[in-house]
Amino acid sequence: MTGAIVSGQAGVAVFVKGSQAWCVSRQTAQPQLISQGLFPHLFGDAEDARHFPEATIDSARELLEEACRKERGLQLALISMDSACSDTTRDLSEDALEDLLDYSYVGEFISNRLFSRPLPNSSLWLNWHSSGLNYSKVAALHKSVMDSQQWILQGRAAWDAIPVQDFGEEGGKPEFESVLIETGAFRTIAVAMASGAKQGSAQLQLLADQRYKRFPNFRHVLMQWARVIPKATQAGVQRVLVEDDRRKSDRPRAKSKKTTGHETFQNVNVQKSAIQRQLQLGNLAQAEKYVDELVKGQVTSGRPDLAAKSLCDLAKDAKDLGYGDYQLTWSAKARELSPGDPFVHNQFADALLGIGDLPKALAVYKSTASDFPQNEVARTGKAEVLKALGRFPDALAAYESTVRDFPQNVVARSGKAEVLKALGRLPEALAAYESTVRDFPQNAVARNGKASVFVRMGRYQEAEALVATEQTQTRVEWIALHILATIKLKLGKHGEAEKLFAKGAGCLWADVKSRFIAAQAVLLMDRKQLSEADALIRSERSLESKVVQIDIYRRMNRISDARKVLLELSDCKVASIIEISRDLERNMGPGPKTISNEKFVEREIEMLMAA
Repeated sequence: MTGAIVSGQAGVAVFVKGSQAWCVSRQTAQPQLISQGLFPHLFGDAEDARHFPEATIDSARELLEEACRKERGLQLALISMDSACSDTTRDLSEDALEDLLDYSYVGEFISNRLFSRPLPNSSLWLNWHSSGLNYSKVAALHKSVMDSQQWILQGRAAWDAIPVQDFGEEGGKPEFESVLIETGAFRTIAVAMASGAKQGSAQLQLLADQRYKRFPNFRHVLMQWARVIPKATQAGVQRVLVEDDRRKSDRPRAKSKKTTGHETFQNVNVQKSAIQRQLQLGNLAQAEKYVDELVKGQVTSGRPDLAAKSLCDLAKDAKDLGYGDYQLTWSAKARELSPGDPFVHNQFADALLGIGDLPKALAVYKSTASDFPQNEVARTGKAEVLKALGRFPDALAAYESTVRDFPQNVVARSGKAEVLKALGRLPEALAAYESTVRDFPQNAVARNGKASVFVRMGRYQEAEALVATEQTQTRVEWIALHILATIKLKLGKHGEAEKLFAKGAGCLWADVKSRFIAAQAVLLMDRKQLSEADALIRSERSLESKVVQIDIYRRMNRISDARKVLLELSDCKVASIIEISRDLERNMGPGPKTISNEKFVEREIEMLMAA
């Protein structure tokens, strides 16, 4: 064999001539003579290795650079649409992708893969508008993919419908499909449908590609697949704006940061990971030092907007780890650095909401929604605060107006259902959740909400079916576990409930973990194990935990300690917390009790599930 084997995933190219082989990598200046027995170790699990029989040892490096750019571009595009990634990570990925799209073959490589199947429901690209993106070439890629989703779906369905027997041999269909993706055939089909092209012309275009001829029955398969394209041009068919890559030179524009976008993306992620690690270890002074260095570096490089987003990401990390003061400090700094970005205002308002400063949080959300009326987060945040303040009619109106203007906003739709539940309008709340789950079947938050309504209605079996889970990795899965534990408790299965609540000690999200601990303390308190309950919950800082603390001290007749914790809640504006803490205060000390201990346990369990 002669030529080069190249893999962008492995970052390696091997040039072979006769019995000799040379390895080319991005880390080495010169090709290294190697044994052919090393091939499997060099390429590992890479699936993109290609053979270029005409390549020379000199052209192997150029082929490797091209393959690496393609692979890196695809990964950056996937990060851009990943809801699990932070806003800063996505922004940095789009910045680096914008540079890589100067090479037309990178855009073609990404498009060929994104056109091969519709985007999953969880993809952020489905809810974004290209006009809102900061990078023109990324926005053009986004628009071409989004405008084609219905055609991509039809093309994929037509391909999947072709029987495997038509491919002549076992494994023939997946292998043929991989070549179709590589050559852009799925994009050809989608563009033909969107542009109203004739079926025959698309068939000819596919049949003319020599790379398909090695597959049995290739002509029959391609003719059958292309039947998805209407035979006659349809008037008014939406045309996809697909850039003709062949008109653009492969030479990148002159730009000093050509090689730094991806490096910056990686460096910032390393710094943020180090800060998160220091927070986890409790090394707060070191975490503060790293944050200062990160922010200073981004501001000095002329990107205060990215510094603000980094701070917001770190603020969310701080919130998850239970450091509400850092969440507030860092989001406030972000607001100073980028006052024109609604995202940072929303993060600051969320921090205020986290510490219970609801009036100020409401003011920030209202101001943001006024300045940026199309910002859905600010409008849902405003409704969330109104709900927490117990202003349920106002909250319902705010959610309904947001749902009216943004019907695909699943957060607003779930929030509306939650308010209906708080108002005691359970059938309406259930209907709202069922509608949301129907339209967003992958949304676990809506499923949890629907389960909580079933619990309120006493329909425990239906609730349990919604929250039963084998794993607890995400925040939403941990919340589902808490709801499941509550169901077991209501069914009288106290042993199972206690085990599930105890499992919550392993939760990484501080506020959710606090609910599990508080629920354990309530169970201990209900069994009159007051000292154990006190020891368990004493260090917890959530508002709900403080309510449980007050009840424990009340039952121990440690009234002065109970009043000290009540004082800590004096500035709290959360309506449900205010109501139950006042009732506890009224039932302290000697004299008749207006609410029984059993009723307080029930209310506290409900409070923890609602949190």
